Amino acid sequence: MGDDASAMTAWPSVGEESDTDLKARTRRYALRIVRLYSALPKMTEAQVLGRQLLRCGTSVGAHYREACRAKSDADFVSKIEGALQELEESLYWMELIVGAGLMAEARLQSLYQEGHELTAILVTVVRKVKRRRRMRAQPSSRQLQASVADSNVSSPPARDASPAQRQRSDGARD
Repeated sequence: MGDDASAMTAWPSVGEESDTDLKARTRRYALRIVRLYSALPKMTEAQVLGRQLLRCGTSVGAHYREACRAKSDADFVSKIEGALQELEESLYWMELIVGAGLMAEARLQSLYQEGHELTAILVTVVRKVKRRRRMRAQPSSRQLQASVADSNVSSPPARDASPAQRQRSDGARD
């Protein structure tokens, strides 16, 4: 029982997950942000910028996981766009950390690159979902043919039409 119970409650290790899995990538991104924050100097400026980076960098994965449970395409897109905002903000804080001389650019380069790659992936996801929604909203050729056929049938006169207009309209149907 001990082995089965511990296997069911064990947290996945970072190395167990596939590189293509966005849940895994956003989780690894967050863990790298946590390690970066821990490595920052203990001076006030570094800690202030680091906390900002920690907040937004770790929320990317949370937004993505919320999107995985979205109730609609619109909800999904909204949550992914939230993750994109957090990614953009985390890139900004990394730029400030380097710009302020708090950490060497070379040390942040791969994390910065991962942020850009995640951004590109999520932008592509949003575009595909929006394109799919537009395709669903466009009428099919059968629907267009049916609407053209319906438009060829004259409609009854408007209720507020004058008696003369109603009579002309009635005569047009005969």
